[in-house]
Amino acid sequence: RVVLHSYLLRSLFDHGLVGLAFISASVYTLLRKSFYSIKESLVFSGIILLNSLSVSGYNSIFAMLGISIVLQTYNEANKHTRD
Repeated sequence: RVVLHSYLLRSLFDHGLVGLAFISASVYTLLRKSFYSIKESLVFSGIILLNSLSVSGYNSIFAMLGISIVLQTYNEANKHTRD
């Protein structure tokens, strides 16, 4: 059995491109529904995907804690000027 230490490789091995795209798209959609701009949503998703090149990724407690804090933060500035 191959032990993959990269979350991206593990995700591709277990779920394929569709599974990885679904996970990434769901986080992006949650950020957009929380009134974050396209650029902010892509940057946040990109940071997590870059972090996924190492052992951790979306299933890391630190990534989930960061996502939950960002989603709970009310973004008044972007509410009226949504892209």
